Amino acid sequence: MARVKRLLPSGCRFHITLRCNSRQFLIAKGLRRDVLLAVLNKAKQKFAVKVYGLCLMANHLHLLLKPEDAKDLPRSAALPSS
Repeated sequence: MARVKRLLPSGCRFHITLRCNSRQFLIAKGLRRDVLLAVLNKAKQKFAVKVYGLCLMANHLHLLLKPEDAKDLPRSAALPSS
């Protein structure tokens, strides 16, 4: 059965959580963290979003962001704060 389409109202801020597979502590290592932040920074350049916060943990991260167009949210997935 297909997933119900998400309601993504324009002009809203969204809290996004990204987790590592099997709750592994993959982000704890400095090099992995730096690579993740570099990838997120590149994504931020590609999509028009305002990032209000980023909380990077050892096995997950939290983002608080507001996309210019809410329908772009699934494509922008994760972005670092500026």
